[in-house]
Amino acid sequence: MKTDVAVLVEAELERWLGTRRQELRDIDAGADRLLAEPLARLALRGGQRMRARCAVLGWRAAGGAKEGAAARPAAVLGAALELLQVCALVHDDIMDGSRTRRGEPTLHEQFAAHHRARALRGDRPAYGTARALLAGDLALVWAEDLYREVRLRPAARRRADDSWRAMRTEMVVGQQLDLELQAGRSESVAASLRMAELKTARYTVERPLHIGAAAAGAHGPVLSALRGFGLRVGVAFQLRDDLLGVFGDPAATGKPCGDDIRQGKRTYLVNLALSRARTRGDTASEAVLLRMGDERDPSERSVDRVRSVLTGLGADRAVEQRISRMVREGVGHLAGAGLDPDAVSALELLAAQVSVP
Repeated sequence: MKTDVAVLVEAELERWLGTRRQELRDIDAGADRLLAEPLARLALRGGQRMRARCAVLGWRAAGGAKEGAAARPAAVLGAALELLQVCALVHDDIMDGSRTRRGEPTLHEQFAAHHRARALRGDRPAYGTARALLAGDLALVWAEDLYREVRLRPAARRRADDSWRAMRTEMVVGQQLDLELQAGRSESVAASLRMAELKTARYTVERPLHIGAAAAGAHGPVLSALRGFGLRVGVAFQLRDDLLGVFGDPAATGKPCGDDIRQGKRTYLVNLALSRARTRGDTASEAVLLRMGDERDPSERSVDRVRSVLTGLGADRAVEQRISRMVREGVGHLAGAGLDPDAVSALELLAAQVSVP
C-alpha cells in the first residue's frame, strides 16, 4: 500500500508531466513520443520515493502543514526531487551498463531496441545511449522548473535554494568519485564510505530533509537535528543498497542481483572484505576479490564464488552491524530538537526500514 506521501507526490508528478508533455507535443509530437513518454513511465513507475518522503517529512518535522492547500509545497518539492532522481537513474544506468530498472528494461536498452525494431541506420548502442542522455537531461530540466514553481516566503526560499544548489553538486561529485573508485580499483575503505556519503546519503536523505524543513521556515537546531539524522541514515541506506546489490531478490529490488560483482564495484562491502582477507593472510579470498569484474561475461558460478568469499570473511555481517549503529546514531539526533512528534515517528519508522535486511 502506498503511503500518503507517495500518493500526494505522484499526483503532482502526473499533473506536471501531463502539462510539460502537452507543451512538448506542441513543439514536436515525436519528441513527446520518443523521449517524454518513456521518461514519464519511468517516473510514475515509482520506486521507494525516498527523497520525496524525506522532503515531506522534513517539512512536517519543522511544523509545516500536513494537509490541505498549505501542505502542497511539500508535495511539489517531493515531485521535483523525484524528477531529479529519474535523471540520476537514467544516467547511472548508462554508466553502469544496467539492463533493467524498476522491473523493466532501462531507457538506453529500450531505445536500442527501438533502433533494432525499425532497422534504423547507425550504431544501435550509441543511439540508445544518446537518446537516454537526452531523456535524462529532460528530466533534469523539468525537475528544476518544478522546483522553481514552489511558492515560499523569501527567507525560506533562500535557505531551501542553498541546500538544493549544494545537493545537485554533491550528487555529481559523488558520481565522479564512484567512477574514479571503480576505474582506479581503489581498495580504500574510507574512500568507499566517502562515496556513499556524497553519492547517496546527502542526496537521498540529508538534503531532501534539509530542503523540506527549510521550506517550512526551519533554521538552527531543527536543521542540525534533521541533517545529523539524514547523513547517518543516508549512509546506512547506501550500505543496505550495497548488500541488496549482492544478496538481494531482483523481484523486490527491481534490478538484477550481482551486477555490482559483475562490474567489479569497489563498494564499502567489497573493500572491507578485501581488507579482512589481507589482515588474515587469506590469499585465496584476496585473489577472488581482486579478479572481480575482470571477466567480460561472468557466469553465475563466478558471482556465487564472490558471494561466498564475502560471507566467509564476515563482511556482510560487519556491514549489517555498521548499518545498525549508524541508524541508532541518526535516530539519536532527533531527540530534544522540538520536532513534530508525528514526523519523528515517521522518521524512526523510515530508519527502522533501513535496518531490516
